[in-house]
Amino acid sequence: MLTEPLTDYLRWMLDTTHRNVAAGEDIRWIEQKPARRLGMPDYDFYILDDDRVAFLRFDEATDLVGVDVDDDADIVRTHQHWREQVWPLATRHADYIAGIR
Repeated sequence: MLTEPLTDYLRWMLDTTHRNVAAGEDIRWIEQKPARRLGMPDYDFYILDDDRVAFLRFDEATDLVGVDVDDDADIVRTHQHWREQVWPLATRHADYIAGIR
């Protein structure tokens, strides 16, 4: 989810994500307003191998300070549900970058 305005972290992500895509990841972006309408949480997370959720922790200056990983089945299912809601509406990384350049 892309917040407005973009944080330094998100600008860095947009600049470097092409490497993850080249390695086979399907990364998509959605802006904050439509994501909120779908009920997305206000924190950053990744679903890993469909059986763990990594929660990113940031300090007040929006610097990444840590990652917590949880494999609780209910937590994983909740985050999978959010992904399923957002995924069809999110823009593939290459298409998003092409649209802003």
